[in-house]
Amino acid sequence: MSRTLRRNSNGTTGNDYRTTVKKFNNTSYYLNSLEFETSIYKDALDPNSPDANLYSRIRNEYKVYELDRSNGNNRILSSSGNLVALPLPFDIGESESRKQAIVLLKKTNTIVKELSTDFIENEIQFSYDIYGRVIKYDDLGDLQNGQDNYYTEIGYHVLYNNILNVPKALKAFEGSTLKRHRTTEVLNSNTGNITKIKAWINGSDFSKTNIPYDSYGNLKKIIYPPNASGQSMFYEYSYGSTLNKYMVGINDAFGYESKTVYNFNFDVVLSTTDLASNVMKYSYDSFGRMNTIVAPKEANNTN
Repeated sequence: MSRTLRRNSNGTTGNDYRTTVKKFNNTSYYLNSLEFETSIYKDALDPNSPDANLYSRIRNEYKVYELDRSNGNNRILSSSGNLVALPLPFDIGESESRKQAIVLLKKTNTIVKELSTDFIENEIQFSYDIYGRVIKYDDLGDLQNGQDNYYTEIGYHVLYNNILNVPKALKAFEGSTLKRHRTTEVLNSNTGNITKIKAWINGSDFSKTNIPYDSYGNLKKIIYPPNASGQSMFYEYSYGSTLNKYMVGINDAFGYESKTVYNFNFDVVLSTTDLASNVMKYSYDSFGRMNTIVAPKEANNTN
């Protein structure tokens, strides 16, 4: 529990202004330390009537799923396309021996009351695939309204090297009406780097953002969709040739430039120059710890 106190005009501390109460689950190994409720109250908490001064409350609900370890799958056990859920008190006292499980957030319920008898209640529900990735996000809006619901469907690229979380497509619906559609393209399945993002305007037209990389896997450039005159905003990134990992310069379509100089021994920044030529300088001791910082208007000061 945390408290925010009033500060009186004479500098003394007054009564509680806000009280925040957080509750955590400790019923089993897998649910341990997961936050399941957060409440904010006006003034001090009254244990005899806790909802009297309630401002807002957030409740999280979780589900426990058993992992399918057969043939080295390392994914959530499923049956007929549905994930197999375990009881919440799963493995209390290590009763399940060496079985493994994963805990995922099922839904979040939020009530905003602000000391009124009326309140707004919202609920968000999550659906997952066998790899624990969110594949559907249901926002039920104001539960008393029923007309402001929307949901989002998310698909993922099939990649190598255990890269699982690169989104391939996102569709947001209001009822049955598609409101937003985004897709991505990946050129190299070994790295999973997104090289194109398409924002679909309709079934055939889209705006495209290109994201090329260099041979070392560094982000090389971001080219945004063109305007009505065919001009595209872009940011171009350059890297030092010594180790090919330090970003030493950024240029944009307007010709602005910023620069960075590094200390290779400690992987730390020695100086930065922004697009207005303001310079920040940094120095370190022999262990790589920060020693001095010289601001732009102090850069010529050698004392």
